[in-house]
Amino acid sequence: MEILKERIRRDGVNMGNGILKVDGFINHQVDPTLMLAAGGALAARFAHLQPNKVFTAEISGIAPAFTTALALVCVAAIWFRRSHPLAAVVVAFAAQTAAGVPPELAGE
Repeated sequence: MEILKERIRRDGVNMGNGILKVDGFINHQVDPTLMLAAGGALAARFAHLQPNKVFTAEISGIAPAFTTALALVCVAAIWFRRSHPLAAVVVAFAAQTAAGVPPELAGE
């Protein structure tokens, strides 16, 4: 996804310890073209798992979760309220598997 890479290079902030701050263009001033592209790319990557929900943390994850759910043909987009601030996007998918979580996300 070149559009995302370019935007991260231009506007992302390396916070150290593996944290990349991108909330300036994902949350505070949402770029709809970027979010549609990101949602389409995420949906394409996980479509084979037949997800029925898109879960995200409230922090900078609502816009990409919404566009991912839309690209997956209107599956539910669910976000959890934050209890501690984070500077990273967290998007997880619950697939229709026996365990409810695909192996790629379960760390298996």
